[in-house]
Parts: sequence; structure tokens; C-alpha cells
Amino acid sequence: MSQEPSLESQVEAFRKMVDKIFDEAKSKALSALNEAAERVTSLLEESERFSVARSQEILSAYREKAEVESRKEISRSEVEARMHLLNLREYYVERAFQEARSKLIAYCDTDEYLSDLITNLKKLSNTVPGGEILMRERDIKLIGLNNLKKIFGEDLNVKAHPIEIGGFIIVSADKKIVLDRTFENILSSERQRLRSRVASTLFG
Repeated sequence: MSQEPSLESQVEAFRKMVDKIFDEAKSKALSALNEAAERVTSLLEESERFSVARSQEILSAYREKAEVESRKEISRSEVEARMHLLNLREYYVERAFQEARSKLIAYCDTDEYLSDLITNLKKLSNTVPGGEILMRERDIKLIGLNNLKKIFGEDLNVKAHPIEIGGFIIVSADKKIVLDRTFENILSSERQRLRSRVASTLFG
């Protein structure tokens, strides 16, 4: 007759079974935890790699944008500097022009101017046959109409002309030859030369 297991042995067997079940559960849990940890680590590493790559992309984009903006700023500064120099050139040209004009106006009120004017008229008296000579009314009065007729002869008409500074204009009878010896014309032709001189000084 077989003997039934005692209560103590049954309790011990139950404990072993529970321990085994617990150990298996714990092992599965640890395995699951390790797998999850590995997955999280992998995800974090991937995320970090992505973040680093993304950060590099962002930095590269910002660097490129900064370089573009820097080039734009440099280009803008160059244009502004060039415009400033051009404005400066015009300022000095105009300043020199106005100073020359003021000096010529003062010179045209002197006896020296009148003497030089008569000398130049005599030099050109045989250059243009016939026609007319245009002068400031003031100069005609100071030199005298009769003296001008002696210089050019009776064939040349002397007319007052609104010449602002001084000088004269000789026009041939057929209107084909015009000698403009007014200071206005001289100053006008000198403007470009003044621009070139100032530009050479400013731009080298």
C-alpha cells in the first residue's frame, strides 16, 4: 500500500513549483527589460546620430546663409562705397567748377581781361571773313564799337549777346564756321577733364 505524500512534502513541492514559475517569469521579465533597454539605447543612438546630422545640416545651412548674407553685405558696402566716391567726385568737380567760374567772373571785370580780350580778337580778325561777332554788351561799350570795327573791318557785324561770364563768339557769313571763345564754353568742355582728374585722385 503506497504512502500518500505528507503535507510538508506537498508544501515543499508547491514552493519549488512557485519558485520555478517565478524564476521563469523573472527571467522573461529581465529578458524583456534587456531587450527594451537595447531598443531604447539603439533608438537613442539613432536619434543622437540624427540629431547630430540634423544639427550639422542646420549649422551648415546657417553658415551658408551667413556667408550669403555676408557676401550681400560686402557687395552692398562696396556699392555704397563706390556711390559715395562717385558723389564725392561730383562734389569736388562741382566745387572746382564753381570756384573757377567765380574767379573768371571776377577776372572779366578787370582791365587785364579787357586787354587780353582785345589781343585775342586781333589774333582772330582774319580767321573768319565777314559774318558777325557776339559779345557782352558791357565789353562792346568798354572796347568801343569803332575800335572793334577797326579790328575786324566794316564787313563784320558786332552784336550784343547774353554771354554770362565773358569772351566772344565769331560766326562766319555763311554760318558754317562758329568760333565759341566764351568762358562758359571753355568751362563746359573742362568739366569732363575735371571729372577725370578727380576720379584719378579718388580711385587711383
